[in-house]
Amino acid sequence: MDRDRIEIKNTKYARGGAKVGEYKIIFGSNTFIGCPNILVVDNEPLVTYEIGKDGQILVNATVYDEKGKKVAKLVRNSFVFNDKNDYDKTTSPQSLRLIRKSDGKVMVEAKVTGKDTITLNGTFYCRGQCIVATDEGMTINPRT
Repeated sequence: MDRDRIEIKNTKYARGGAKVGEYKIIFGSNTFIGCPNILVVDNEPLVTYEIGKDGQILVNATVYDEKGKKVAKLVRNSFVFNDKNDYDKTTSPQSLRLIRKSDGKVMVEAKVTGKDTITLNGTFYCRGQCIVATDEGMTINPRT
């Protein structure tokens, strides 16, 4: 298993230089405080966040399918890329979801739980790795 290829990068500043010490992301059952690069695989950031001008946490994520094809991109809490409409997205001021149409699998789900907190779950594939974050925990390369 290539767990050393999956890392958490801890820094004190989010993109743009904003301090992130009081902001947190709950990713699976793990809480990250002051760590804007939440999930990095082989030096590719899959999940990051930044602080908006109004102080709101803004999540960025790249979503690949099992074959390694980029299928969606989340930029500052908005989906800007959705492969051939193979995915449904639902958004509200407090949450967003990306759901694969073919089987109903929720690929990404984010909920704003406070001005300084976002809960993020989903299935993230990258370079042969699979990371699954749920409210119950986080699993790397789960057995199917």
